[in-house]
Order: sequence, then structure tokens, then C-alpha cells
Amino acid sequence: LASPSPASLASLSRALTQPKLGGAALATALSPLSQPTLLIHGGERDIVTPNWTEMPPTVQYKTLDDGGHLPFVETPETLSRTLLDFFDAADGVVSSRELKFAFF
Repeated sequence: LASPSPASLASLSRALTQPKLGGAALATALSPLSQPTLLIHGGERDIVTPNWTEMPPTVQYKTLDDGGHLPFVETPETLSRTLLDFFDAADGVVSSRELKFAFF
């Protein structure tokens, strides 16, 4: 996968620091990216309310129902599986679930 340009990263950074996460600013910032992109939200218990509408086709959106604001703490296995599924789809290589989840 190609690396995003510094200008794309700067635009994304500006969009993520807007008063409300997402919206048109985030969609605009993500539109030049050709890389698959995953946005994750922690569900109803998350303290951030996303506004992720009309995203570019390279962007996927996933809600972790019980993820809360810290899904890597509250639901690490669900988050890990979500990320692995995304990476597997992005690079076309299926990860060994037995090796990846031996620590759970």
C-alpha cells in the first residue's frame, strides 16, 4: 500500500480536531486517500458522537457496541478481531487466528 502524502495527513489532522468529530471536513480530508481506511466508534457508551456521513468509498465504518471510549481496554478481543478482519481484507492475506489470539 502506498503511503499517504504529508498534505493528506495534515488535512486529516485538521479534520479530526474540529469541534464535532467527522462531518464534511473529515470526508474531504479522507477523499484523496487511496488506502483502505477504517473508522471505529465505541458505540452508545463512547463519549464522542461521530458525524461520519457520506464518506469516500475507501472508508469503512465500524461500531463496537460495547467498546466505549477505550475499546482497546474495554473490548480488546473485539477490537483486535475487527482490526485483523480489516487488515486481511486490505492486503488479501488471511491472518492465522490461532497465532494472533493465543494471548487471550
